[in-house]
Amino acid sequence: MSYQILSLKWRPLSFDQIVGQDHITRTLKNAISMDRLAQAFLFSGPRGVGKTTTARVLASTINDIKNYEKCLDIIELDGASNRGIDEIRDIRESVKFPPSSVKYKVYIIDEAHMLTEQAFNALLKTLEEPPRYIIFILATTDPQKMPQTILSRTQRYDFMRIGSDVIVDRLKYILNEEKLEFEENAIKLISQKSDGSMRDALSMLDQIIAFSDSTITVENLRSAIGLIDEEDMYNFFESIIRQDTDRAINQFNSILNSGISTKLFINDLSAFLNDCMLLKINKNNRYTCISDIVKIKISKNLLFEMNDILKMIKLAFILTARLKFIENSKISIEVLIVDYVNIVNSNNVYQKLKTDSKNEHSNVLIDNPHPIPAVEVQIKQNENINKDENICINEIKNSDEQKVVSQPSNSSHISNDTTIETIKASWDNIISYIDQKNSKLSSFLEETRPKEIKENNLILELYNGNQFIKKVLETDRSIIINAIDKICNTSLNILVEMVESKIVTKEEEKPNEEEKDHPLLDDAINIFKGKIIS
Repeated sequence: MSYQILSLKWRPLSFDQIVGQDHITRTLKNAISMDRLAQAFLFSGPRGVGKTTTARVLASTINDIKNYEKCLDIIELDGASNRGIDEIRDIRESVKFPPSSVKYKVYIIDEAHMLTEQAFNALLKTLEEPPRYIIFILATTDPQKMPQTILSRTQRYDFMRIGSDVIVDRLKYILNEEKLEFEENAIKLISQKSDGSMRDALSMLDQIIAFSDSTITVENLRSAIGLIDEEDMYNFFESIIRQDTDRAINQFNSILNSGISTKLFINDLSAFLNDCMLLKINKNNRYTCISDIVKIKISKNLLFEMNDILKMIKLAFILTARLKFIENSKISIEVLIVDYVNIVNSNNVYQKLKTDSKNEHSNVLIDNPHPIPAVEVQIKQNENINKDENICINEIKNSDEQKVVSQPSNSSHISNDTTIETIKASWDNIISYIDQKNSKLSSFLEETRPKEIKENNLILELYNGNQFIKKVLETDRSIIINAIDKICNTSLNILVEMVESKIVTKEEEKPNEEEKDHPLLDDAINIFKGKIIS
């Protein structure tokens, strides 16, 4: 007897065996028991969540049979290959004849959205007024592609992605029945990678069973389906937190050379960051799929701030969405790595870790007695990373939209030797820090510029302002003072001076030749249908 794949061998034969769709199975069972069954159904939802299986179970249940395959009155059609008007005309002719051996003649049309417009039109009348012994079940992954005239004639059931815990329980049950040994984390990882599809999970399980000699392990799973080893990903992020850009890029290229695609790398990178986020929230979080050993290493060594983890995840998501438009995705990920190091470099919290690394006192080096010196990544204080654009090519810099915020220093020492140049260089960071606490105050503070420090007073010039803005700034000066203390580690009082704005002459308004030749100027003119006024 030939081998039967798990998704077929363990396909549910009754409503009680269908998992993850309780809201649908309960409704259908009640409808059958109350004799309130519709004559046309639409089962919609993602792939592999049980639409066709539920249709077969429904057809078997209402006809009180065990094997739908042997029943000639249960007819299955594939909408992708039987999509023409001729096939639908055949159905219209056949519905005139009642079932031969059961109560209902059931038509199951899979991938129904693939039917042609003419086929849908031919089906309309039959769906609206079918004979009492006919039931139609349309299954589709894209209900939005179906005509409203069809949707309005069916009773719709939306299938959901199956929960991770439900998939894990089902896989464990099957493996126990198959008398196969497995690691808990391996089953969790299969569930995570299946993305809510039971069919995908069972297909992956089939593959790993064939690959493994005896026990299903995480290591075997990663080798079988081409996932990045979690130790490699941990080492990669260890280089990021050390601010060792060269080492991180070399590790990335080593992973690519092992046969991993850039798309898979960025997906696993996002997943690892998500695990770091979950462990930051709760070190015993049960939704992570990494081993206990790596969990301990992350908790001890990858001491990322939560805000920085979120920044990294968002940058990864942006790049994921753009990968299909990028010709050289390898370069874009190397740019992402530099962005990650800049995020760490711009946060004062990590500077102590960096200093301690050199003295071999930091927990960051607990697993490596020979620390690799961190690469100093120089960034300008007034030039911040634009999260949306710098991933591809750093052509446009818009420091007013996205600002890298320096985090509070843990030092209790307050320096009064700060110069006005230091305050000016950190001004955008100070405003961004205040924006997290008081967005209105930060917007008013953007109208000011540091002028000078006189007798421990920081003089702020308020351009184009009014007495109301000046009053708000003076009333909330304690917030500004605290922000300067946190960012620049200095204690200064705040004084606000009103300054008249400079009148710009026509000559100053004229763009210079360099501006006229800017490569983005033509695009702006074309988009807004404008022109240069000389």
